[in-house]
Amino acid sequence: MTGSAKDIGSIFSATGATFVASPQAIAKQLASIKAFVLDWDGVFNDGVKTGDLGSPFSEIDSMGLNMLRFSYYLKFGFIPAIFIITGENNRPAVALGQREHFNGLYLKTGNKLLALQHLLKEHALAAENVAFVYDDILDLGLAAAVGLRYFVRHPATAILRQYV
Repeated sequence: MTGSAKDIGSIFSATGATFVASPQAIAKQLASIKAFVLDWDGVFNDGVKTGDLGSPFSEIDSMGLNMLRFSYYLKFGFIPAIFIITGENNRPAVALGQREHFNGLYLKTGNKLLALQHLLKEHALAAENVAFVYDDILDLGLAAAVGLRYFVRHPATAILRQYV
């Protein structure tokens, strides 16, 4: 494997990923990304909640984000900012964000677009320099506002997936 965008795209396609833009276009766009915003439920987990305990995360996701930050440092000379914006108050999200030194957590956020506007202002970022990872209809406004977006598929989101 050479690590080209086409090769990496083939690896993801083999696992069921679909691309709206070409892997080459995504790779080009990634060069301008300065921050990643992540939804919580459905992105870090399958969306199942455990009452007041919130919903868990996987150490695999934690390591993946650390690898993302390190690869950005090696390739671009900086570490991208990481934020979580979620509609719930998830204690595991807070624990992960603190442990991994995320740049910000927005909890119990009813309007994620307002949270994005605050984040952009507070961290001197432009929306086109933000990537967003999301999984549901409540995230579409924020997804439309940023430079790069990744939709996480779930079996129950077949119709939304067609829309996205």
